[in-house]
Amino acid sequence: MNQLLEKQAGMMPKVSLSVGVAFSDRKGPTGTIFQDADQARYDRKEHGKCGCTFYKHK
Repeated sequence: MNQLLEKQAGMMPKVSLSVGVAFSDRKGPTGTIFQDADQARYDRKEHGKCGCTFYKHK
């Protein structure tokens, strides 16, 4: 998907997508499902944008 978003068409700017995912049955939750998904998204951005990271208990 990011490959399609990165291609510029006319005057449209380049776009990238970073996503964090957490499931309700995750092990070792540190917060709400939304907080854990947000933490996964921040982890994705720290290790290179343009991708998807799943929540992992640290």
